[in-house]
Amino acid sequence: MSLKIKILVGLVLLFAITILIALQQYNIKVHKEHLPSRVVYYEGGPYYDYDTTLISLFEGLSEIGFIESIKIPDFEDKENTKKIWDWLCDNVKGDHITLSKNDYYSSNWEDDIRKTNKEKINKEIQNPKTDVLLIIAMGTWAGLDLGNNSHSVNTMVISTTDPVKAGILKDKNDYDLRHVFVEIMPDVYYQQLTVFYSIFRFKKLGIAFADTVDGRSYVAYSDVYKVAGEKGFEVIECKFDDFNPDLKQRVIDGKECIDNLSTKVDAIYLGDQSFLKYEYLPYILDSTYANKIPTWSHHGSEHVRHGSLMSKSYLPEFKRKGIWEAKAFDAIIHGTAPYLVSRVWKTETELVINLEVANKIGFDVPSSLIDISDKIFKNIERSEPSVQELLK
Repeated sequence: MSLKIKILVGLVLLFAITILIALQQYNIKVHKEHLPSRVVYYEGGPYYDYDTTLISLFEGLSEIGFIESIKIPDFEDKENTKKIWDWLCDNVKGDHITLSKNDYYSSNWEDDIRKTNKEKINKEIQNPKTDVLLIIAMGTWAGLDLGNNSHSVNTMVISTTDPVKAGILKDKNDYDLRHVFVEIMPDVYYQQLTVFYSIFRFKKLGIAFADTVDGRSYVAYSDVYKVAGEKGFEVIECKFDDFNPDLKQRVIDGKECIDNLSTKVDAIYLGDQSFLKYEYLPYILDSTYANKIPTWSHHGSEHVRHGSLMSKSYLPEFKRKGIWEAKAFDAIIHGTAPYLVSRVWKTETELVINLEVANKIGFDVPSSLIDISDKIFKNIERSEPSVQELLK
């Protein structure tokens, strides 16, 4: 063997040893061929984009060939990720992962269940012999509970409102958690608020929110005030308990805030908040129609379909992001340390508008906005029996 070949072989061995040491140092678990890796799912509770995110992720895994081709059906209960997870357990096929119906956890937005779930999952994943290789931590609660150093199992934190403001990360350059992938969408709220202001030039913007760390995060509180400082408008606040386990009371209190704001402001910004249920939106927002108040919902198309004036369209973005998340999932399962996987998702601006709402508030939609809109709804989708049932 020549000297050059010996040197080359030595360098390859040195590189391999370095990688193994790094994996051992950070306890990064690696998928072994033909031994499917166990995956756990955890969420804080039912939420109206967790289902779409979960479906997009697994359809993305199918798209990139990580699992066999699947087409996930439409589920009637849009917020029931348990039904989706059970379907995935029965239908996902592939050599890389194994899914169990017992590995699904949801805290139903209740502190006691959250504590129990956190203890149960930590007991499992803190066991050195655990066969859990990856945790899908869906949303802010899950990210706070498992996106930390209480364990060393690979974790993907996705679909959070803002992981920095929520306290999951210290800042967007925080890479201290070697075993945690945290999805970041930089300046998404700031951009939307800026677009909203550029259209309506409001003097007073209203926000209704729970006065907690999570509550302020869900309504993009700091971004609202950042844009207000730059553009010179006033922010009018209305605070209520958006985490009340009683849905009826949550909706009533949230509506009272919207009604109150509608008499004091020129526009209202709606965040990713639990009281804004699709079927109740026309009821919650009826005072904005009467008082000619434009509303922008951060959540996206479904809020506009059910009664908000405008938003950014996430429909085409979910598929793109699902494939992006699937590639991150694939990389982690096959040994890439989660903190080394690219975690910044850059959104695209695609508007969605409801023309019935525009007509109700007297807003003549400019053709320039029509031209850049991804989706235009002609009418508000109503579910009056649902409101009547709620208010009994």
